[in-house]
Amino acid sequence: MNSHKLPVIFVVDNNQLFRKLTVRYLDVADFHEVLTFPDAGECLKFIDLHPDIIVTDLYYGENKINGVDLLIKAKSLSPKTKFIFLSSTADIETAIKTIHLGAVDFIVKSKTALNKLLIRIKQLVDFNREIKKANTVNIKLALSLAALIITFVCLVFLYGH
Repeated sequence: MNSHKLPVIFVVDNNQLFRKLTVRYLDVADFHEVLTFPDAGECLKFIDLHPDIIVTDLYYGENKINGVDLLIKAKSLSPKTKFIFLSSTADIETAIKTIHLGAVDFIVKSKTALNKLLIRIKQLVDFNREIKKANTVNIKLALSLAALIITFVCLVFLYGH
């Protein structure tokens, strides 16, 4: 996840009402840094912000690049960004394709979809928080080991001759 205190989440869906509903839902759950876009093209204009998570629909309408294309393009520009598809398309082959391309989940829009989305986002945030903690511990251990090696080399140099 990025260095922000809260994760930056992009919501990409051509349905304005659904975007607003998703933002409200995430806002209630204390995910305040949410930007919305009506299609992939608009989203890609802001990909240099390196969002932590992109929640995207699969299709945005005619003559628009689709969510799979967004995934491919965004991952090449922001490889650490996690993708969650939230779509009314329930095609298993498409869901599998998105996962193979790097999405972390494919949720079919339903009455419980936003609950599932919130759970998945919390899991990703918690997981990334634990990874950061582990990396911090690893860095501290590596620095301690380096200090011990330097001390050893100095002792060998001073007393070993």
